[in-house]
Amino acid sequence: MTASTALVLSLLALSALLVILTLAAVVGRAAWRRRDRIQGRTAEPLRPWLLQLAAGEAEEVEEAVDAVSGLPADQWQAIEPSVRALLLKVRGDTHEAVVEVLRRRGVLDAAVADLDHRRVRRRALAAETLGAAAWQPAAEPLLQRLSDKDEDVRVVAARALGRLESAQAIPALLGSIEHGVPPRVVATAMLAIAEAHPHTHADLVDAFAHPNPVARGLAVEVVGLVGALGSVTELRRLLADHDDLDTRIRAARALGRCGLPNARESLENACEPDRPTPLRAVAARALADLAMLQSMPAFERMVRAGEPRIAHYAAGGLVACGPAGVQVLMGIRDDAAVEPRSRDIAHAALIAGNLRGLVPDVAAQRIGSDEDAPPPVLARPRGPSDSWRPPPSGGPTPATRPGRVRRAIPIPSARRGAQSDLEPGRAPRGISLGVAPA
Repeated sequence: MTASTALVLSLLALSALLVILTLAAVVGRAAWRRRDRIQGRTAEPLRPWLLQLAAGEAEEVEEAVDAVSGLPADQWQAIEPSVRALLLKVRGDTHEAVVEVLRRRGVLDAAVADLDHRRVRRRALAAETLGAAAWQPAAEPLLQRLSDKDEDVRVVAARALGRLESAQAIPALLGSIEHGVPPRVVATAMLAIAEAHPHTHADLVDAFAHPNPVARGLAVEVVGLVGALGSVTELRRLLADHDDLDTRIRAARALGRCGLPNARESLENACEPDRPTPLRAVAARALADLAMLQSMPAFERMVRAGEPRIAHYAAGGLVACGPAGVQVLMGIRDDAAVEPRSRDIAHAALIAGNLRGLVPDVAAQRIGSDEDAPPPVLARPRGPSDSWRPPPSGGPTPATRPGRVRRAIPIPSARRGAQSDLEPGRAPRGISLGVAPA
């Protein structure tokens, strides 16, 4: 056989293979579409039962449960995906009704058995179904799936345990971080469990000594998010003398979220100048969350220092302390001996407090010369329909077409050597000022 003949035969074989693969794809897609059409026609008369199951009254829901549970196999196969989809769309009694349908049809028992299936897709689908159904008998098998050889199965199992709110799952979830489960997934699951079972807070406190810094940090964060007041003593100890800076930062944040007054001294110590700057910033924010009058001297010291973030959080804490804190901020703002940055931070905090209704208008106004005031901004005429009137300057007013809105523009400064058109307290002809002159 010559080389040319071998080449021709190879090309023919390749072409035949491509034709066969194309035909297989076309036939397979046609078969899938035909099956979908058949299932759609089969499920169409059954959709009223689904609607009654999802949105009916109590008696109607019971009737729908009995009807759907007793469907023939072909009809159940057509409607099963829609019933599974209801698990994540309904709550309360309706969710329990859907779970009862799946239990009667044997779907949940089959899902528990599929957790040990050799195919990854079957294991992941089973874990997802059990988690959506919050099927408590599946808690122990799902705990075993946290060490599954496939990462996707481990992630789905962790999410399912969070939906089950399994009280014994916290140690296993923390250990799953070493198996590649994302910390965000673990934290979400532990938060759901800790909110549902307060007695699990002890497991989170025990995790403060976990050798894995990520697991230890997640435990501290979850304790702060759920407000576990019994953990404040351990959090103060972590903040004071732990070797890991990230753990100390998380402990400071958690103390602020817990909101107990006995955390004030520890947080003030963490704000001292010799502490690391990231820790000081988080501790200052946590101290501001407490908003205790006893912390006002520490807040004032931090604002006068003028360090970014730290001074801003401290100024916010003074606003939260009420009128006494506002007076301290006004004193810093109006003190010429204070650094300009600190004065600006105090003034910005007063303005922000005024917008939130915590600071009176008089306190938010800065007293100073006209040179320090920001340039005024032109008002935007709204048109004749909004009862806009020309300014009382006496001059002609530019014509404004109905419905036209003119953009606000800053007033330019006068050219060198030329006289300005603006006079203090008076607008130029035909223009209305949007702010009062300083």
